[in-house]
Amino acid sequence: MSTQATHAERRVLPERGTVALVYAAGVSAGMALGRFIPLSSDVRGDFGLSLAAFGWLVSGITVVGAALALPAGLWIARGDLGRVLSTGLAVMLLGGILEVVSPSVLLLYTARTLEGCGYLLVVITGPLVLSARCGPATERGVLALWSTFIPVGMALASAAGTLRSCCLSGLEDCVFAGQA
Repeated sequence: MSTQATHAERRVLPERGTVALVYAAGVSAGMALGRFIPLSSDVRGDFGLSLAAFGWLVSGITVVGAALALPAGLWIARGDLGRVLSTGLAVMLLGGILEVVSPSVLLLYTARTLEGCGYLLVVITGPLVLSARCGPATERGVLALWSTFIPVGMALASAAGTLRSCCLSGLEDCVFAGQA
């Protein structure tokens, strides 16, 4: 059996479904990057973090990525991409849940590091899955779409944090313009 035939048999979802799911995974990873920024005063106050300590918390995901990207990429290239992507999402979810219920700064930083490991799996695996499962006619466009996952995810995280603040403080604090 040829490699192409095996590749075609492994496709479980139609191409659009695969693109949608992988892109949603990427956007959720982008949201993880920006989730703490709109919550800075609450998180800093609840855990007694200095601005520098909060900066390390926010950048924890990117620190993990910088330290582990090359070995993770080499390891991921040898694995089942679908399973690696699913594992990355599960690890990100676990890290996010632990962040929410964290009673201590140590657990908060540990959870953020765990979330960073999941983030790394998702962002490395996403384009590999898209390249493997999309046809040559759509691959470039799909990879261009993938390149937007961070700004879209961060925008959604910022909007969600702003809405959370509006709900907690009252709608009068959520006027967009016109106050003089």
